[in-house]
Amino acid sequence: MTPLDEVLAGGPERAERRSGIARAVVSRAPESMSDPLAVYLMNYSRQYEYDIVAANWVIPGMPLPQVKDTCVVVFDDDGDIWVVGWGKVMDTNPPIGPAGGVLSGTYPNPSFAADMATQVELDAVQAELDATQIELDATQLELDATQADLASTVFQTGDSKHSIQSADHAGWLLANGRAITAAMGFTALRAMLLAQGAPVDGSGNPLLPDARGRAIIGAGAGPGLTSRALFASIGVEAHALVIAEMPVHNHGGVTGGMNANNPHTHITDIGGAAIALKTAASSGGSINGTGVQPANIEHGHSISNQGSGTSHPNVQPSLALHTFIKT
Repeated sequence: MTPLDEVLAGGPERAERRSGIARAVVSRAPESMSDPLAVYLMNYSRQYEYDIVAANWVIPGMPLPQVKDTCVVVFDDDGDIWVVGWGKVMDTNPPIGPAGGVLSGTYPNPSFAADMATQVELDAVQAELDATQIELDATQLELDATQADLASTVFQTGDSKHSIQSADHAGWLLANGRAITAAMGFTALRAMLLAQGAPVDGSGNPLLPDARGRAIIGAGAGPGLTSRALFASIGVEAHALVIAEMPVHNHGGVTGGMNANNPHTHITDIGGAAIALKTAASSGGSINGTGVQPANIEHGHSISNQGSGTSHPNVQPSLALHTFIKT
């Protein structure tokens, strides 16, 4: 038998030489079953380190000891030492006091809390969560598809809308004719205005359309209509007619009866000379001469003026709302 076997078996040869049993800690682990094992005793300073030959520590079936493993050693008065087992240090003292967390009661015999879910219940909940996540993923895919569809139908840069809001708001600028400078940051809108030929200020900044007080019409040429350029501002709010805009008409009138009480002038040809003959109630006498008096007696009379000559309203029935441009 090996010395270790004798010690474990309590053989008489080693039993009489055995002088002590102690706990030790592995300070240098062997790399194979033929390497020595180094330990130091727990109740001595670490400088008292012992090397144990392979024959005195190898236990068939046990794994190689590791550094800091706790082991039990037996040594005798001759300085021989044997290792009879090793492993990790375990605290065998049971806890005391009230339990907490998922436990109820007190140590050393706590129990699970009454409302604690079992593993089966937890697995069921996890399965439901997994199914819900799958549904959420499918919903997200639908939302992404819907978002893509909406992107093609919602307002785009340069679109307009009417609103009762009176100031700029998220993504919308009031169409009031102001200049869009580079510093304002509306890059897409600014580029579109310039590309579409919007009016510019003295610095070359494009101007927003000014929709204040104006009705919106379609740019281009409708059938039988005048072509209107994009951004064109036309029309007047009030207008005074001129003669060229009046329809063809005449001013008729009737004179009073021709008698002695109605002063008037006649043109009579006498021997090639025109002589004015005046007839009046206070005049008398006659003119002797020869000639032919025309059948039409020319004479003049006045017709009183009508109208003021001022401008007239030229506005269609309208509803005033604010107009905005999408940035």
